[in-house]
Amino acid sequence: MTEEFYNGQIFTDEYPPQAAEWCNENGYYINEAESTNDGSRQFEIVEVSVPTEDELAQIEQERIDNLTMTALDFINCLQSQGLTLEDINEYLENNLEIKMQLTYCKDVYCGVVKEFCPITVGDFTLTADMVETIFLEKYEENKNA
Repeated sequence: MTEEFYNGQIFTDEYPPQAAEWCNENGYYINEAESTNDGSRQFEIVEVSVPTEDELAQIEQERIDNLTMTALDFINCLQSQGLTLEDINEYLENNLEIKMQLTYCKDVYCGVVKEFCPITVGDFTLTADMVETIFLEKYEENKNA
């Protein structure tokens, strides 16, 4: 006879191996729940939650915001957009908080740079979307190197 298992089912002290097999085959897992008053361990069958599209988008955004590159690589990327070293230096001298990020941090984070956007230097405006593109391109370049 096949034992039936279900979401929310509780086992005390231990759970049968068949419960673990059933969970693996049906999108559930066994979570250790709070012990009982007498100290017995309890295990509960719990459904694996599937992230919503919004949650997946947030996870992806956090991944992008945590992409890094060196300050020199970032400055080189800005130069590839048409800015000169003089343009960049003048902007940094007038924006000490950004200069601190580029000068004293080991890596530049995409999310941090986006917080400063839009950044306008002369006729050039760096937007948050452009920053993401720069960091994603650098990530792909490093991944494929």
